[in-house]
Amino acid sequence: MAILPAARQPGPRFWGAVVAAIVVVGHAPAFFHRLLDGDEAIYGSIAALMNLGGRLYAEGGVDNKPPGIYWVYAATFRLAGTYQMTAIHAVGLIVVLATCWLIFAIGRSLYGVRAGMLAALIYGVFTAAGNPRLLASNTEIFMMLPLTASFLLMLRREWLWSGTLLVAAGAFRQAAAINLVLVPLAIVLMEPPGLRLRAFGWFAGGSAAA
Repeated sequence: MAILPAARQPGPRFWGAVVAAIVVVGHAPAFFHRLLDGDEAIYGSIAALMNLGGRLYAEGGVDNKPPGIYWVYAATFRLAGTYQMTAIHAVGLIVVLATCWLIFAIGRSLYGVRAGMLAALIYGVFTAAGNPRLLASNTEIFMMLPLTASFLLMLRREWLWSGTLLVAAGAFRQAAAINLVLVPLAIVLMEPPGLRLRAFGWFAGGSAAA
């Protein structure tokens, strides 16, 4: 009697698609509201002034945030139209999904595929749950993409690019600087004594270039 093959179990691609779908559904309400918090209104108005020729932190608008968020809003308005917040929210969702992928890569490298999937799912869900303001395309969302990439490259001992991306994260929010605390610890733990000074130099060089 012929033996029937065992049912094929869903693979990582299937579960990755499930995680992505859950994250998209969780963030879908952002597309039904023009503005999700007061910060989006500030970013949008300053970006509009910048696109009219005004200088940031001058006649283009004054705020206490680093420039990255205004660059993103201004570039999106140039492409999609001034005050096109649906496009802004689409960019924010893409950034969240990209961050989820990087978090998956970190979790997979440390503890395996399942851990990476769970970590990505938790981040994607908790950036949308509990408070409607979490759905806003704000500085935290945009900071987390380069900050997560910097941490992943730190784990891979790519010190130059890790430093570069850490500065890119700081261009959205000053809180990214907290990851500087991890740098000496990571270098001491992952580099042999003879290469630690070189690693510090590559990280500093990437940061200075950025």
